[in-house]
Amino acid sequence: MTGLTSGSNQVMKSRKGITQHIPQGQWLRYLLVGGWNTLFGYTCFFLINRWLNRAMPSYSYMAASLSSNLISITGSVSGIQVVCF
Repeated sequence: MTGLTSGSNQVMKSRKGITQHIPQGQWLRYLLVGGWNTLFGYTCFFLINRWLNRAMPSYSYMAASLSSNLISITGSVSGIQVVCF
């Protein structure tokens, strides 16, 4: 029984050590920005792939992947800067 308790205490201490440097109010903002980034990235890929599928049906997903990643990464960095910091 003692081993189980000390193991769970070590897990809690390691979690606190990982998250210790992030202020309390920022967790929710990080989660919101992360959810928005995910939605924005998938939507960008879908729309660009749909648009390029008319021009080059065989390889539209490759060009859409590259361009949507560039747009999404830029949006992600901007979102984190504006909302979290």
